Amino acid sequence: MRHPPIAELRVELQETGTWRLLRLSSGVLLPRLQRVLLTALGWFKADGWRFEAAHLCYGMPNETAECADAATVRLRHILPDTGTEATFVVTLDRVEYRHRLTVDRLLTPNVALRDAVCLSGAGTVPARHARALGFDVRVTNVELARLR
Repeated sequence: MRHPPIAELRVELQETGTWRLLRLSSGVLLPRLQRVLLTALGWFKADGWRFEAAHLCYGMPNETAECADAATVRLRHILPDTGTEATFVVTLDRVEYRHRLTVDRLLTPNVALRDAVCLSGAGTVPARHARALGFDVRVTNVELARLR
């Protein structure tokens, strides 16, 4: 079985100074990726979410069929190479928060890397939707390890 490359993924909450740099398998499925992103950024559970890449939308199936089902789509499908970008949209209380996703680097596959790891970051999401005020990389990594 061939293992996918490891991605160093930069996540930026647009129009704020909030960002995270994550290291994770590029083979991660989008539903799991959204849980990783919410946890790394410090969001509570979102009311809705979607990924937008290359004029396509991937999210949870709904009656309007605005987005394709994300259940079988992987990070490497929407961000195949270094420098590629996508958007992650989180909806909370009918407000959309847009995040730019960028692959900074692709690294050699590593079967030992099972969980996403936060390498660095700064800033927090809006306080009324945040799990905690402030950012601490150690606390973030403990939370990411709990996602299993």
